[in-house]
Amino acid sequence: MERKLRPGEKGFALVLLALGIFITYMSVGMYRESPTLQGYGTIPLICGAMMIAFSGFIFLDGFRYKSENKGRNVVEQLKAVLKHLFPVDVLVIFAFIVIYCALMALGVPFVAASPVFLWCSMMYLRKRQPLRNVIYTVLVMAFIILVFHVGFHVVLP
Repeated sequence: MERKLRPGEKGFALVLLALGIFITYMSVGMYRESPTLQGYGTIPLICGAMMIAFSGFIFLDGFRYKSENKGRNVVEQLKAVLKHLFPVDVLVIFAFIVIYCALMALGVPFVAASPVFLWCSMMYLRKRQPLRNVIYTVLVMAFIILVFHVGFHVVLP
């Protein structure tokens, strides 16, 4: 059976290629300011070059395969890509994150908003386990508070 490219696979490789070119371009300027192996531009330059090489290879290799979107009009292709990239679970968790950030921006304290966010996320992802999700939420919050607030003296928002 011949492999078919999923919706948006070639486009994503192209986006990564463009990002690699941008990172490499920016890191060349950083490397010129400190042109040593220990300079702060060396690692981004290497990573950008690797992104260009690998995403370029993936993009060019994609021409060997047919796409699942072949034969569809542009609107249908876009719908298929969005459906593939953003399934319902991703959209729901993204909505939880947006609500969490909004609550934090409105001044709801971290120790109040975070347990609600954690519990709601776990209830959505691990249905039918409310007591276990409460225990996990308490453990995670205790760990965060102990490590960051008590241990590292970080002021929680």
